[in-house]
Amino acid sequence: MLERLAGASVATQGIREVARAQAGQSRPGVLVATLVFVALVVAAIGSLGAPLITSVARTYQVSLAAAQWTLTITLLTGAVAIPLLGRLGDGPRRRATMVGTLAAVVAGGLATVVPGPFWVLLAGRAAQGPASG
Repeated sequence: MLERLAGASVATQGIREVARAQAGQSRPGVLVATLVFVALVVAAIGSLGAPLITSVARTYQVSLAAAQWTLTITLLTGAVAIPLLGRLGDGPRRRATMVGTLAAVVAGGLATVVPGPFWVLLAGRAAQGPASG
């Protein structure tokens, strides 16, 4: 008797999970467009950084070691954020996680193109880190 009740409980949980998964797939085109955009941002972030180190050092009048942080901080925040975002993305707030991450990456991109102090550039590059995975 207990086995039947346990089996019914598992079946009920399975039905609920299927219903939740189906409810989250209302607009797959938006999800695909978001993923493509994030992939393009990752490609730009990864390929444009290294050749600009000397230019960043000259423009912001910082040492080459300090300018190198524009690449290091992106990789560091990406290494920390990707496991956390993966965990959040597996939960019920998958879409909110993806849109929030995309918003942070776009805000970081805007911070890197706005003329400002060196710390603004570093903060922008840090915000772009989650897109590196």
